[in-house]
Amino acid sequence: MRTLFIASCAALALTAGLSGCKPNAETKAGSEVSASMEKPRDEWVLKDFIDEAGSDFVMLGLQFRPYDKNYVDAFTGDPALPEQAEAEPLPLDRIISHTAGLRTRLDRFENFESYNDDAELAARHKLLRADVNALNVRARMMNGETFTFDEETRLLYDAVAPQYTVADFDRALAKNTAANKVRDKSGEPPTRIIPEDKVRVVMAKAIEECRARTIAHYDLPEGESFDLEFVTGKPWSAYNWYKGNYRSLIEVNQDLPLTIERALDLGCHEGYPGHHVFNVRVEDVRIKQKGWPEAELVALYSPSSPLMEGSANYGLELAFPGLEKKTYDAEVLYPLAGLTAPTNIRAADPALANARTVLSNAGIHVAREYLDGRMTREQGIEFYMKYDDRNRKRAEQGLDFIDTYRGYIINYTLGQDVVRDWVDMRVEAGQDRWEAFQYLLDTPVTVGQLQDDLKGN
Repeated sequence: MRTLFIASCAALALTAGLSGCKPNAETKAGSEVSASMEKPRDEWVLKDFIDEAGSDFVMLGLQFRPYDKNYVDAFTGDPALPEQAEAEPLPLDRIISHTAGLRTRLDRFENFESYNDDAELAARHKLLRADVNALNVRARMMNGETFTFDEETRLLYDAVAPQYTVADFDRALAKNTAANKVRDKSGEPPTRIIPEDKVRVVMAKAIEECRARTIAHYDLPEGESFDLEFVTGKPWSAYNWYKGNYRSLIEVNQDLPLTIERALDLGCHEGYPGHHVFNVRVEDVRIKQKGWPEAELVALYSPSSPLMEGSANYGLELAFPGLEKKTYDAEVLYPLAGLTAPTNIRAADPALANARTVLSNAGIHVAREYLDGRMTREQGIEFYMKYDDRNRKRAEQGLDFIDTYRGYIINYTLGQDVVRDWVDMRVEAGQDRWEAFQYLLDTPVTVGQLQDDLKGN
């Protein structure tokens, strides 16, 4: 049951009809809001404001789902709410106006004298407002409004990816190619592709090890678990579908062969300490312990996305630092797959770090140029093949992902870079690395705010 505050319908003026207010009350309620906000602050409970706004955001997100099947990534609230949203559909223009009204209502919260007395409440408010704004922008996009690539990512994800020129990619590729020629003579096995009949056992073992290393640092709720399934015909390589009650469905796409080095990568990203752990912590801490209704809806197009994808990517470095991943691959996963393991395990050349950082942005460059109309689909495929070392089928899958999810692609590389830098900053200040990482799982914060921290703002 949601906590309601006095004169709820008046406070919901700009989003009338979402919490039991009749639609024809919109005009009347609009004049009541200004008066109600003049009441002494001790007559209002700020948490009630945020709870009510959070509940309205969830309902708007569920009502928006018919217009954008990818928007709701997960919903862990009352099963009756999606049914109510389906029974009370809103035209797209009404969703746009209601989200704009809810955003305006949230803007007023900062006027309360006690707003900054509670840092967690203020952080929660800022994230909720950013989520509402992202929903408004996404609804406008579905209604035909267009933005440049960088405008879109700034409005949806509170982030703009760095830009590199073709000359930057050429220089990085030359350095990486030279390094690969040396590596090819160092004892690497001739094939790293997991045989199809070994994929399940290798992936299960990889996720098992990722989990073991995670629970050595975190106490996860009793009963948390996941199911592992294999699918085809998807624009992504793997996906975590969070089901609630601490359970996930992890799907691995078998359209393309799976290599050994991807097993732990996917296990950490989709499972532990990545998406599964992130969602488990959100459900346990934000929903069940603190009762934040907005946390029941996980929106794909959200300012939380760079943090979710960035932390999932960084999870591999966290769980398998240094040479530990290469060692585990060689000693456990290669034999399990029936493949010959490398004979010469070496650390990456630090001099190549910058080059590989540039090349890791190849997909972002393709998305920016392609979506802004400066690159054709075929040119994007060729760019992927040249600078991201993809065969044609994998390059085509990359363009399929961009066609489906657009600017979402920035969240992986940019998010990982910011998470890594922020955690490193906290470690340098004396904090444990896993403890710093857990803060990012449990705290309502955006990558933009982490970037401000890194700049000392």
